[in-house]
Amino acid sequence: MSIILGPVIPPAGASIEVEFHFGGEDGHCCNSAQFDWYLNDIFVAFLDFNNASPPHNCESIYQGPFNIVLEDYNTDPCGFLKFSFVCKSNGGTYCHEGAKIDITQPDGTIKTRYLSTSTPTVLWICELLTGYSSPP
Repeated sequence: MSIILGPVIPPAGASIEVEFHFGGEDGHCCNSAQFDWYLNDIFVAFLDFNNASPPHNCESIYQGPFNIVLEDYNTDPCGFLKFSFVCKSNGGTYCHEGAKIDITQPDGTIKTRYLSTSTPTVLWICELLTGYSSPP
């Protein structure tokens, strides 16, 4: 007999550390990858993954780390975060698709997720904090 417990609810003031990366190992080598990043429709940062020109020469570009304080993004303790991006390259008309995000777990391990930069990606906070799967 096994007992399955639900996810641990994050305490008040909980935060998540994330770092974006995108580069040659992901098939990205261009200068059309600048974005405004939003969480739950709140502006967080400008991200620049342009890497085709020197000194980057198609190497990976890292942005962050960013410390996401959950209370700042109008979400329930184990609710959702909507990652969305607005293209800033080429007058906002064309951006390379996608980015990877590393999420530092409480035990120090790193989980990597792919995020679309053309449509919002919704992630469950408990999944980000613990590696659990999203609810159906």
